[in-house]
Amino acid sequence: MAPMFRSDIQGRILAKLFAQPEQEFTLSSLSTAVGTSQATVWREIDRAEDAGLVVTHKAGQARLVRVDQTSRFFDSMRELVLGAFGAPAVMGREFHAIPEVAAMVLFGSWVARYKGLPGKPPQDIDVLLIGKPDRNDAYAAAERAEALLGLPIQVTIRSVLEWNTADPFLTEVRSRPLLVLAVDVEVEGVKDLQELLR
Repeated sequence: MAPMFRSDIQGRILAKLFAQPEQEFTLSSLSTAVGTSQATVWREIDRAEDAGLVVTHKAGQARLVRVDQTSRFFDSMRELVLGAFGAPAVMGREFHAIPEVAAMVLFGSWVARYKGLPGKPPQDIDVLLIGKPDRNDAYAAAERAEALLGLPIQVTIRSVLEWNTADPFLTEVRSRPLLVLAVDVEVEGVKDLQELLR
């Protein structure tokens, strides 16, 4: 997806950090967030620190890391990293607080490229919100994410009941690569939804 990075894992680690530059992360939380081993995260953080992109310090047994916002590369790296790998981190953060979202799922060409499938660079990012969110809240979150990611965000909203039907649009969405960012198990009907999203 972004051949200027050594690996997708490196890009995903940096995207998590650059999406929330004011926040400190443990190596364990980064490992969980990007789905790789702590040893891999440790090596990537060492490289990023040597390059002056992040700073780390110890807090008890934990090693905490955050982006070095004073780096002369901060602005350009943030734009590059978030544009290539940042959609899950940025959209997870921007859409997180919207009530009545049973699940948040990315789909379409952006996800296909993110998962390594060949094709043209994506022109937008498609997000499906399953539940009953307020449309104004969803569109405001999309605008904030667009400003960081540099791509238009296309928001589609469907109820849990609609997700469980044979709607042609949703059937097509389910047949393609998906990236599930959040599932709220407290929302009625979400157990069936979890099965369908596996």
